[in-house]
Amino acid sequence: MKQILTSDRLKRIGRSALLYAFFLLLYWISYEAALGRFSLLEDSIDTFFPYVPVWLPPFIQILILPATFYSAARLFAIHDPIMKKNRPAEEDAPANWFVRTEEFRLEMAVILLLSLLLPTGWGDGGIFTLIPMHFLLRKLCRILLFSPLLIVITIHAHHCAEIVWDTPQKRFWQKTPPALQFAKSVLLTLGAYFVGFMFLPVVLPAIHSALYLLAQVVWGFRYFILVGFTALLLFLYTRAWRIRRRFLKDLKKMAQDRKSHFHLSPVKRAWTSLFFPSHRANFTVRVRDKVYSVRLMADPLRYRTMYFGPEGAGIKHSSLSLRGMEIFNIDIPFTYDFEGEGEKLIVLSPVPKFIRSVSKNHTADLDTGDRVGEYRLFNGSGFLGMLERDCLER
Repeated sequence: MKQILTSDRLKRIGRSALLYAFFLLLYWISYEAALGRFSLLEDSIDTFFPYVPVWLPPFIQILILPATFYSAARLFAIHDPIMKKNRPAEEDAPANWFVRTEEFRLEMAVILLLSLLLPTGWGDGGIFTLIPMHFLLRKLCRILLFSPLLIVITIHAHHCAEIVWDTPQKRFWQKTPPALQFAKSVLLTLGAYFVGFMFLPVVLPAIHSALYLLAQVVWGFRYFILVGFTALLLFLYTRAWRIRRRFLKDLKKMAQDRKSHFHLSPVKRAWTSLFFPSHRANFTVRVRDKVYSVRLMADPLRYRTMYFGPEGAGIKHSSLSLRGMEIFNIDIPFTYDFEGEGEKLIVLSPVPKFIRSVSKNHTADLDTGDRVGEYRLFNGSGFLGMLERDCLER
C-alpha cells in the first residue's frame, strides 16, 4: 500500500502551518500596534479620539488582513527551495505552473483548513464583529469569502517570488546563507509592520481632524469627495503632465524645423494616455521611406519598476525594502501591445526609475532603444535624441 504521509509531505504540511502561524503573529502585532496597545505607547487610539466608533477596530483589522497575509505568503514563497528547484526551465511553460504541483496543493489545503477550523478572531479581519451571525454562518462566510481571497493572494505571492528569483540579489544577500536570509526576512518583516502600524494612532487623529475641517469648509459631502479626489490626482499627475508637455513641445519644435529630416503625423490622445492607455499608436514618424508607429506610455510614480514581459503584458512594481529585502510590494498589471504600421516604438514619458524585461528564468535591465519582442522602448529624451541624430534604425 502506497504511503500517503511521506516525510516530504509532512515537512510541507508543517511548513504551511508555520506560514499560517507567522501570518497570525504578523496580523496580531500589526493590529495591536495600530491600536496603540503596546507599552511603547502611553496612550491608545481611544484617547486620541473624543469617541471611538464601534466600527473602527474591525475596520482596521479588515485593512490589515490582506496586507499581512500577502507578506507572509510572499516571504515563504521566495524562500521555498523546492518550488525554486522544480520550476520549469522552458520558456513556454504555463504561467501558473506551480498551481499544478503537489507542494502548492498541500500548502493551500493546510491554510484553508486552518482558516476554517480556528475560532473567530484568529485572522478573520474582524468581520464577524461588524456583522454578528450564527456559528454555522460564520463558517460558511469563511468558506465563501476568505477561501477565494487566500487563494488569490497566495497565487499572486508565488508570481512575485518568481520575479524575485530572476532579479539579481544585492551583495548583502548574496553572501548570506539561505537559512539566515529567511530568518532575517522574518525579523525585518515583523519589525517593519510593528513600527509602521505603531504610528497609526498618531496619524489617524490628524487625518480625522483634517477631514473634519475640510468637510466644514467645503459645502456638501459630494463636493468634499470631488475636491479630495481632484487634489490627489493633481498631486500624482502634475509632474507627469509637465514632463509629457515638455516632450511634445520639443517633438513638435523639431518637426517644424526646416532642416528636419522626418515628417510627424498629428499626435492623438496625448493627454488621455497618461490615464487610459490605448492599443493604438499615438502618432507616426516617417523618415524617408521608413515609418515608425509610436505609442506613448507613462508611469507617474518615479520610484517604481516596470517589468515588460515577452507577450505584450507586464507589471508596475512598487515595494518597501530594507537592506535589499522587500517587506511589502504592490504589482499593477498593464499591457503594451498595440496596432500600427511599420516598426513599433514605445516612448515612456515620464519614465520610472527602473525598466526591466522579464521572462521565465531571466530578468535584465533595459536601456533606451532596447527591444522587447517586436517593440523598441525609449524614454522621452532618448527618443528625441535618436530622432534628431537620424539613428532610429539602429
